[in-house]
Formats: sequence, structure tokens, C-alpha cells
Amino acid sequence: MNKVQLPTNFKKNVKFVVDLYTGQGIEFSDGFQKDVIQNAMGARLGNKFNNWKCRIDLINNAKGKLLIVEDGGTVGLTGPNFTMDEIRRMSESETPIQSCCRLARFSSLFNSGDNETGGGLYGVGKLMYSAASDSLTYCFDSLTKDGKYVANKVEGGEILPIALEDQEAKDFIISETCLSEKTTVGTRVIIFNPNEDIVHDILNGRIKDYIRESWWLLMQRMKEDSGIYVNGERITNFVAPDYENSFNLASPCEYRPGYRVKHLGFYIAKDTSCPFKGFSYYRKGMKIGEVDISEAKIPDKIADRFWGYIEVEDSWETELAEIEDSIHYGIKKGKKRSTCYQNLRNYSSSIIHDNLVRWGYIKETKNEDAKLNEDLQEIAKDIQSLFSRLSMPKLGQGDSKPDFDIRLNSITFPDSSTTRVTSGDNISFSVIVKNRKVQDVIFSYEIQVSPAKDRTSAHVIKKGTVQIAGTNEARFDCIYTVDTSTALNEAENIIQILVKNQGARKKLERAIPFCFNCDKERNVHETVILNLHSCSFPKPDSRRVDPNNYLTNISYRIENRRNEVFPYTLSVSLHNGSGEKDKIKDIARLEGSIDQFEETIINIDDIYFAPQEIEQYIDKGPLELRARVIANGNSGDYMKGDRITSHKMVFYYATDAKTGFENSFEIISRKEPGNHRRSWNEITGNSRNIVLNIGHIAYEGVKGDEEVQREYCKEQMLKQFVLLYLREGKYEIFGITAEDLENIDPVDLVDKVSNEIEHVYRESLN
Repeated sequence: MNKVQLPTNFKKNVKFVVDLYTGQGIEFSDGFQKDVIQNAMGARLGNKFNNWKCRIDLINNAKGKLLIVEDGGTVGLTGPNFTMDEIRRMSESETPIQSCCRLARFSSLFNSGDNETGGGLYGVGKLMYSAASDSLTYCFDSLTKDGKYVANKVEGGEILPIALEDQEAKDFIISETCLSEKTTVGTRVIIFNPNEDIVHDILNGRIKDYIRESWWLLMQRMKEDSGIYVNGERITNFVAPDYENSFNLASPCEYRPGYRVKHLGFYIAKDTSCPFKGFSYYRKGMKIGEVDISEAKIPDKIADRFWGYIEVEDSWETELAEIEDSIHYGIKKGKKRSTCYQNLRNYSSSIIHDNLVRWGYIKETKNEDAKLNEDLQEIAKDIQSLFSRLSMPKLGQGDSKPDFDIRLNSITFPDSSTTRVTSGDNISFSVIVKNRKVQDVIFSYEIQVSPAKDRTSAHVIKKGTVQIAGTNEARFDCIYTVDTSTALNEAENIIQILVKNQGARKKLERAIPFCFNCDKERNVHETVILNLHSCSFPKPDSRRVDPNNYLTNISYRIENRRNEVFPYTLSVSLHNGSGEKDKIKDIARLEGSIDQFEETIINIDDIYFAPQEIEQYIDKGPLELRARVIANGNSGDYMKGDRITSHKMVFYYATDAKTGFENSFEIISRKEPGNHRRSWNEITGNSRNIVLNIGHIAYEGVKGDEEVQREYCKEQMLKQFVLLYLREGKYEIFGITAEDLENIDPVDLVDKVSNEIEHVYRESLN
């Protein structure tokens, strides 16, 4: 079949793209990896990286040296097999070729946009395959998700007038490349006579460093079944150096209306071994270029050992994309005065400068700041004395176990595939109450039905008492018949099971949602819950473990609040709780399944703290026991391998957690005008910090009046002190347990926390 000319001045455009890179001092192999990997990124099945791969391989066969770029976990070159004449007419029309017509777009040039999974903008990336060949020649083949196989060849700007299909395409690929056809869904590009610079950087490994720098952010978010490969080797992320100081934005924040930041990290290494330099911004996980942070006033002594990055939210990304150069390495000439870039520059410089001041690299002595710090320390002492007077529990101590536990079992609906019921249907279930005390206890229970959105109007359908011997459990069964006198028709309702130790105030709840003549709404009930069910420390009143100690009696509770059987894997691991939180070791990996609306308790072997094992990572300080639940099979909306939920417990190795009200927290002031929060709390190493944002517009409005300013600071600190109890799991001050926290209605939880904040604030006024 005779070839036809691509609809463009091909050789001129190839030279133009190459000159764009070399003119900016960018190594050609760096530009090559960025463009071809970005093309593979844009072909993903969705925003996730499930089984996504991009492979760059250099081989020799009967056709000589070949450079191969192949992707997997993608959709392949989908869409109709248009002739080049048809593609030319579409390209010349006002409406570009749609992204679903991937074969047509790949067979032409300068067709881009309308693609949410990749960062491509101008459609010039496909020229890279020709530019990477000294003879401007490559073949491509693709197996699509619907089983269609296609192939074609581009040679010096000429291409077959229509892509070959199926057996004809297979024979063509074998004849042209001496390779068998691609048998997995995705696209493969086979480049002839590859550029020697690219070949050299593949063989000497330099291309791996380029890949790490461009894609490290997405690589750390990829699952184990995904990755970028060079000559069969999966590229792993760079090894982080030892940091002298580091900062990571705790949560997304708004800098200006319409300009929200997702992530920001800023790091100062102890030496110059840091693999990256400077401060860059990333779009769709791809490094674009450096941000001008000259206003941050980086001192010369750290100029060659700092680096950082920023990611912003979609609307801001879109504005930045419009002023980005065509090779994704920076901003177009003359566009740095744009509002979107100036906001990026100013926000980054402000955050970096404030951290440099806080860490002591920049000395700024201001009498106003010194006076504020004195006032804050005085307020902190007053608040800590208040909490002592109110007999609040101390932070940093071991957790007290609840006296009893309840769980649900054998929940049965008329139709096992749905929670939808109608009048007269029966919902049956069992309640198991565990008495953790050594003596006999009488428990009272009450079963209510109420609308999910208004639990105040509850109907009691059953109540009674049960006596349970010490350390034993009892089970009672219940059948609820649905009717309009107890449940709200055409709405979601809740069966609430409430159990309490008779004569005591403590009460535990469990809930079963059902839909009365309506379909299930997407809400908090349809999920999987994981929490720590039990854990015993060497000293009951402390979260400290010493060398050669054990953590014992460890168990987790997984609750399946969904109407599908849930196959799971529970993974538990031990991590360094400071710095980069390196994993020290895996503790357990257990598999099982949980029936609809049921739960299971999973016991974990005791954990031994061998000094030679732990002290490779940390001599003393915080540790983290992390557990996560992963879907071990397809279940409703969950796909095998999805990470469903996680739990983290902080404790301390060879050191005491700070206890006593005088050590409860440290107060820190930061000037973050772009952060919408007036205050927040954080745990750093062995310290709990309450951070007051003195850059917030609310603070700016009160700082001229000393009394009002003091009251404002006190209220913010009181609020964060209460929230530290929530963070550390001291739920008893809110009248709930850890188990309650997973079952309580979110509105009820907000009310309980808000009530406690208001309670301590009122007490502070007495």
C-alpha cells in the first residue's frame, strides 16, 4: 500500500520540536521520556493507575537497534479507522477530533485537549517518536479494549493511507519489525534507528533520573501493579535524603478566592546529596517548571540543599496550563505577570519564608511577635490549669478499656441483594453483648426505629434487661416487622440498638439502615469501618514501650455496613512516627470475608520490640502502628486491590509521651494569610502543637485591641485543646468510645464535640 504525506510540514515541525528542547538547555532524552510517558498517562482507563504501565525498552534484532515504548492498563487506539483524507478534513475543521477517536488522533498531529487523564495540551508529543529516530521512522500497533488490533508505519512524514487491521496488521508488524503482535490492551511504538543521545542515556541509566524528577509525585501514588519501566526494570522513587527541616501542607487551603492549593512540600537536606534542586510546580502529577521564589529570601548557606513542590486544584491548573509552553517545561515568554502565576509565586514564597523564619535560617526580631508569644504562653498556662481543675483526663496516657462491647450478627433482609423493604417485611438480627468485667453485670437494652434524617422521633420496638456473668457474653435475637406506625414510608430508616450497664450512664449503640419503599441514598452508612478493638501496653497508664517490651492483646474490628459480602485483606505494619515515617516491618497480613451488615474481630500476634530491629530507624520517639483494609475481591463498587479504610495508632519508643496538663501542648503562631483556618493542631515528634494563624483576616481584625485579641486567642486555643483529645482517642470526654465513633451519626458527633468546646469555654469565664 502506497504511503501518503501527513497533513503538515512534517520535517520542519520535527526540527521545531527538537529545537524547543535544545534551545532551553534540556537534554533530548529528558524531553523524550517526558513526552512518551505523558502520552501513556493520557491513555489511562481513568484517573486511577490500576495496572497502568509504561515500558521503554532498547532491543536488537534482525531489523537492527529498536527503541520500543509500550503502555498497558490503557484503552488502546480506540475509535473508527478513518482514512488519512478523512482525518485531514476533520483536522482542518473548526471542531477537533474527539479524544475517543484515539486512532485518528494518533495517526495525525496537533490534536489534543478534551482529555482529563493526561497533561498534554498541544498534541506535539507524537512528533517525539519521529524525532527520536535518525530516519524519522516508527511503526505502531495497538490492541483496543474491544479487541480490535491495528498497525501503521510513519516514515519521513509519510504514513499508510489507512491503518491495517487484525491479521493483515499482525503480518505487517512481523514483516516490518520482526516482532510478534501486541497481545495486551494498549499501544506500542517501535522506533527505528534511535537517536544516539537517547540510547546512551538509557544504557548509562541517566534517563531513570529524568523519569524520577518528572514523575516522582505520581510514582509514589501508584500501586504495586503499576509503574514505569526501563529495559524491564521498574523505576523506583528517589531515596529521600536526611532532612534538616521539612514542611508539608497539612490540608488543602484557599490562597485567594478561586485559587486553592492541594499540596505543598518544602525540604532542607542535611547535605548536598538531595537529588532535586529548587522549587517546582506540578500539573496532573507531572513536573512543569520551577517557581520564582526569590521573595522567600533563601539564604546562601542552604541554596544548594533545598527543594520543594506545589500542586494546585483544577481551576487554577487550567489557568496555568493556558500560559504553559508547548513542551511542558515552564511558562511562555511574557506570561509570568499573569494573575495565576503571580498567585503561585506569592503563595509559595510566603509559606517558604515563614518556615525559614520559624526554623531559624532567617532572623526576624520583632517586638510585636515577642509580646504575642509571651501572651500566648500565659494563656496556655491558664487553659492547662482550667483543664486540670475540670478533672479532664491527661493526654499521652494509656487508653482505658470500656466495660462492655456489643456487636451485631446474622442480619437478614427479605432480599439479600438489597436493603429495600416494604410494609410487612421482616428484618432479623442478633445482638451479642460482651461483659468485660470480672463480676456479673445487668445490662439494659432498647431497640428503636427512626428516620435516618431525624433520630429524635424514635419508636421503641423492644427493650429489656439481661444479666451476664463476668468475662462472658450473651446473645438475643430480634425480628422487626416493617410498618408505617414505626418507620417513615418512602425514606431511609435506622434500627438503633442501645445497650448500657444498668445504673451507669455509659451507653453503646449500633445501627442497621433500611430503605422503606425507596432506593438507597449514597451516605455514610454504606461503607466498611476499621478500628482498633484492643491493645495492651506494658504499663496500663502509658503509651510507652521500651526495648525488649511487647504490645499484647492486639485486635482490630472490621464492620461491613454494606449489603454485599466483603472479601478483605487486613495489612498491619510498624512505622517510624517521625520524619519520613519509614516502614520498620510488616506485622500481619490476614485475609477473610464478612457477610452483609456484619463485623469481625481479628486478633494480631504480640509485637516484640527488638532493639536491633527498631533502632535502625529510631533511637527514641514516636512509632505508628498502621492497619489498612484492602478489597480482596470485587464487591459492589469496590474492586480487588482498592484501599478501603485505614487506622493509625501513635505510641512512643524508649520515651514517655508528654503527660500532665503543663506538657499537653505547645502554642505556635504562624502567619499564613492563604490558609482559611484560624487555628489547628498537629503532632510533631513527641510534641503536640496548637497553631494560631496570625495571618488570618479574623486575627487582623482583633489585634489592635489587647483585651479582644487575648479573648480571641484563648477561644481558639481552647477549641484546639479539646480537638487534641479527639485526635488522641480520649473519646470519654465527649461521652463516647472508639466503637461509638465509627457508628455515631456525623451530626451527632459534631454536636458532642461542639458541646464540649462550649462547655470548657463557659468554664473558662467563671
